[in-house]
Amino acid sequence: MVNDNSMRWGGRLAARWAQQAVERLRRQRGSIDSINVFPVADGDTGSNMYATVKSAYRAVEAIDGPATLPRVVEAMAAGALRGARGNSGLILAVALRGVADELGEAALAEGDLTPDRFASAIELAAYRAQTAIAEPTHGTMLTVLHAMAETARTQADEGAGLVQQIEAVRACSIEALRDTTGQLDVLGQAQVVDAGASGIVEIFDLLYLTVTGGAVGETPSPIAGLTAVRPKLTGDGVTCGGAGGAGAGGVGAAGAGAAAGAGAEEGADTLELVFTLSDSKDRTRPLKRILAKADARSVVISWPMVHVHVTSEDHALRVLRDVEQYGLAKLRTEDLVNGANHGPLRAAAAASTAPLMLRAALTGAIAIRLDRGEQAGSLHDVLSDGTTTVLVADSPEGQAAINAAAADGVYAIPTGSPISMVSALAVFDPHADADDVAEDMADAGSVDIRRLCFAGQSAAGPLVYTKTDVLVLSEGRILFIEHTPEAAIVEAISRLAVDGDPELITISYGQQATPPMREAMEDAVRRAYPEAEAEIFDADLSGVCADVGVE
Repeated sequence: MVNDNSMRWGGRLAARWAQQAVERLRRQRGSIDSINVFPVADGDTGSNMYATVKSAYRAVEAIDGPATLPRVVEAMAAGALRGARGNSGLILAVALRGVADELGEAALAEGDLTPDRFASAIELAAYRAQTAIAEPTHGTMLTVLHAMAETARTQADEGAGLVQQIEAVRACSIEALRDTTGQLDVLGQAQVVDAGASGIVEIFDLLYLTVTGGAVGETPSPIAGLTAVRPKLTGDGVTCGGAGGAGAGGVGAAGAGAAAGAGAEEGADTLELVFTLSDSKDRTRPLKRILAKADARSVVISWPMVHVHVTSEDHALRVLRDVEQYGLAKLRTEDLVNGANHGPLRAAAAASTAPLMLRAALTGAIAIRLDRGEQAGSLHDVLSDGTTTVLVADSPEGQAAINAAAADGVYAIPTGSPISMVSALAVFDPHADADDVAEDMADAGSVDIRRLCFAGQSAAGPLVYTKTDVLVLSEGRILFIEHTPEAAIVEAISRLAVDGDPELITISYGQQATPPMREAMEDAVRRAYPEAEAEIFDADLSGVCADVGVE
């Protein structure tokens, strides 16, 4: 064992650990993905944790000035949260935030890290991770983190040095990981250990190897072979920390019974929503209640970032409408059924409403609200990592913003309306050449749009209409007037389809369109154009009845 006094416990060591964690998870992500069965068997936990630690290390590389231990762990926590993918990635980011807060508050100088402070950091990491989850479950990352925290505290209380303490915590983490198979029914049935906990063990193993000077590239992974069924535990669970149980405030054994029912329900989950809220005050507690009422599942919150699972697109929209009171600033989605389709090219959409944000996110784009301030909703935040990005917008104001953001590697696609934005995103391909994608999206987005809205007031000239009449506009200019929405939309389509019957009619509804109006418009369009395909979605724009475009 390396003598504790021979080590420099500083930022350089922490930065080396972060770098090596990226490489280890890059190699091991496939193995971790293959055992991912909880909470959803979507096979991406290893990939998500890899993306998260990669973002953490990218933030470390960007440190300007001395890389002290507090600055490095703060950068890791901030970077991990910014790039967190999946529930496992967000839980890891939350745990790193706990470590950063404990070490940062102590204003550590180089060499001042003590076993007591290290134990406090692991304890806070475990506590933060548990409080971030709406329904903590036994046999997961939480169980392993709490076992590690108990061991760290026991070692500190018994007078162990830092290296001895880390070695003991590492051994405990591996034992606790083995025990997860018997703590959660779905893991036992699949004969695997928890995937997220495996990532935690890998990362901590690297910390041990880093501080002891071990050969990182030559040392076998600590999770190798941990797929055999373990005897199901009774009582309070793992005992490698000395005190037993999941730890103070931990997840008790009762969670194992509850998890079986949760696992059965989660088979129906189809989407993961990852969104950021703009409210500057931490609203975690009321948000958990709101999400519980909305039947959102696998809820993880690290304010202002939230990860939830939902069963359908309609369910997703209900959840987003419910959280709108806290300011929906940024949104992306992950397909839990077919898996992710990430490529070297990314799309981002400046969207004005929750339905339009969801519509954009379902195509793989990052949806942002430009009117929600700097709480992770700005274009600058989205573009800060240098990824080649195509930008679209659903309004003239949004178009102006993305035009201003255009630069080398950032393409602003001319859209400026909901229908144009959705049409452009429909042809986005994250794996194709960026120039070709930008050209294809511009072609798809060049849809001639007509907007229907109620007059709201009467006019005597030069155009004469009453407040209940429907005005049909193009780029803000009144083209004609009808008495009903259904007459207006059929006439608008007729004038747009000057070269023949339309093949595709796209309609986006605004807040003025009541359910009976929508039904009447759709019936009228079907009667007038029975051969045309219709794409209909809700834009929820104020002051608008409907937009319509044809191809």
